[in-house]
Amino acid sequence: MSNIGPCTGSPVSAIINWVIEMNNNRYINNLYITLLLIVFLMFLAAGIWWYYYVHAFVALPYNDALDYASMARNISLGRGFTSRYITPLSLVHAGAPYPNLWRAPLWPLFLAGCFKIFSATDTVAAGAGAFFYIAAIPPLFLLSRKITGSKTAAFCTCLLCIFSPQALFYSLSGMTEPMSLFFMALWVYLLLKAPGRGRGFFLFCGAVAGVFYLTRYNAIIFLPLSCLYLWWTSGEDNKKKALQLTLYLGGWLFAVSPWLWRNYLVAGNPFFSLQSYEPAMFTASYPAYTLYMLPQIINVKDFILQHPGELLLKIKEGASIFLRGAFDPSFAGTAPFLAAFSLPGVFLPARGRSKVKKLKLFVASCFFAQLAALLFVHYIPRLFFIFMPFYIIFALLFLKHCLAFLKSPPLKAFLLAGVVTVAFFFNMPAWHEPNTRLDWPQAYAGPIEDASLHISPEGVVISNDGHILSWYADRLAIKMPVRLEQISELEKLAPVEGIWLSNRFKWGNTPEADAEWLEIMRQKPQKLGNFFLFSAYEDGSLLYLKTLLHPEQ
Repeated sequence: MSNIGPCTGSPVSAIINWVIEMNNNRYINNLYITLLLIVFLMFLAAGIWWYYYVHAFVALPYNDALDYASMARNISLGRGFTSRYITPLSLVHAGAPYPNLWRAPLWPLFLAGCFKIFSATDTVAAGAGAFFYIAAIPPLFLLSRKITGSKTAAFCTCLLCIFSPQALFYSLSGMTEPMSLFFMALWVYLLLKAPGRGRGFFLFCGAVAGVFYLTRYNAIIFLPLSCLYLWWTSGEDNKKKALQLTLYLGGWLFAVSPWLWRNYLVAGNPFFSLQSYEPAMFTASYPAYTLYMLPQIINVKDFILQHPGELLLKIKEGASIFLRGAFDPSFAGTAPFLAAFSLPGVFLPARGRSKVKKLKLFVASCFFAQLAALLFVHYIPRLFFIFMPFYIIFALLFLKHCLAFLKSPPLKAFLLAGVVTVAFFFNMPAWHEPNTRLDWPQAYAGPIEDASLHISPEGVVISNDGHILSWYADRLAIKMPVRLEQISELEKLAPVEGIWLSNRFKWGNTPEADAEWLEIMRQKPQKLGNFFLFSAYEDGSLLYLKTLLHPEQ
């Protein structure tokens, strides 16, 4: 009787041989383990996000988020890149309806696609942020593994990012932070992989850098630094390096050129943004956002030359805020001790890994270049959220170096997991804390309904809370001017039909405004220039209309 066994050429034999070969192939094993870990982390992130959304989400928390949402709705409805929220400064520049010259375009464009597929609501805007919160896991894992040389450290990096209260909060915010972090991680990972790659890779890497710029304008600060990094890491052949840089910059230009051309046609300057006025703001001459509330254009360069002392004081105050909060979880996005460990992690020698050493210095230079620029323009701690993963990665790199004397890999992994657990308890999410104090459409249901009924779609309403009306009532809203008499100037520039003063003015949400506005809130006069009191709401808000109506109308 013959022996029974798989035939040499049979499909079963081929499968068995393939499985044996795969088990013996370390590269394939590592690839599968990496994929399994990434998929697990993405599902975990989705579950954590959903739990947080169910228990914490109330509404979009930022004025800027409401502006992004109203812009996205305009795009989805075919109105173009226009904003329903206007400032007196933007009105002087471009009139109403306002062609957006303030926000970078990619986030509202992506949000518009979400609105087109689903609907234009706060929930969809929050869900759009969740997409990038989850999508950031693969580039973060690959980047951390490449820098640390450890899948365990990469896994821990992603865990700390997933459970970061800051990451969770921004994932519900309707802001650009999750998208910006995704492109930052992807771009830095591509830069790390770039040396020795082909021409197409450099073109693609440049295109990602361009898309990053279209997500957040301050990313342009990193462009020259990335060029220096690529030149520094791409070998000794200068001609080859020059070609690679040309391809890199060509990819960047390819990605951004449609938007630059649009800005040139609209504003006469491809790089123009209203934010270019911010160096003059937060000074003694123009406290806080005063300049946005004035229907006038100033020469920022002349202001800087004539008021260097004011600018230096602004820089000093911003630097003081930074130094006080550099290791605070609200800034770093992770536990203070991990943020502190990231510093030695940057400067640790990388034995035999010069690319990693150079990348660490590149990321640190990007951090301090952004800090210098923001101190000059306007220091906003939130904009450093994109560096949160690097705090964690460099800290874990330092801890890995400290544990190098241990011979047992399981023991190293156990200790690293212990540190991550401690870091988690030092910076735990507030699972049931509402993400904003007020549910805007519920809190201001009356003014929103009245504005939508009695302000025409082409009309404009002046308000200290114009973002609320621009998003929830779909009406053009102008930020209130500094002084009451400046309303007449705004009426010459736009069809102003109403004034809404929300009760948040009493809470100090517009500190730049003149005290006479507060007197109006207290006295509730029946008439303001050409405007008549339409309704005084229970919460203290006031709505004035140019046409005398009664509430029942």
